[in-house]
Amino acid sequence: MANWRRGPDARPRVAYGSLGIDEPPRLEDGRPNPAYQAAYYALHRDRIRAAQRAYRQRTGRHRGQSILHYRTMVVALLMERDGTACWICNAPLAGERLSVDHVIPRCQGGGDDAKNLRLAHLTCNRRKERRRWPNDG
Repeated sequence: MANWRRGPDARPRVAYGSLGIDEPPRLEDGRPNPAYQAAYYALHRDRIRAAQRAYRQRTGRHRGQSILHYRTMVVALLMERDGTACWICNAPLAGERLSVDHVIPRCQGGGDDAKNLRLAHLTCNRRKERRRWPNDG
């Protein structure tokens, strides 16, 4: 029989209902019970947080501002390269919600490289959808 290791905090599994939580783990329709989840988290908060912290350190996946900084950097570089006009309607982008648009959509084989990215109004980009635009130069 294999000896499976479950990590540094491995402890024997407990029998169903022996956690001292009076709520059933699932509702009658099969969905998870939020009251049970909240009670379980309250009992095991320190162990859960330690496991999450170890995962973030091990994988380098940190939630927070890193993705926003990357998006801000991409938008700034595209504004420097292309100017501050929407590439679809040529109206200025100032004060509008903008989006990074793929000239050739990813579903049609377009990549995430810089020559395939342009700035557009969010409404223009949604209107364009997954089509190539006539002036996709």
